[in-house]
Amino acid sequence: MIGLLARVGDRSSLPLLAAYRDHTVLGGTAADTIRHINNRTTMET
Repeated sequence: MIGLLARVGDRSSLPLLAAYRDHTVLGGTAADTIRHINNRTTMET
């Protein structure tokens, strides 16, 4: 799911990813995906 959100997610996906930030295994991937979405949506505006 995190990989899919990295490809097609937008700002509305951020709350879903926030739930994974503290996860011991998925936290790094979730944080990277949040940064990716933030960077992509910043460039679109």
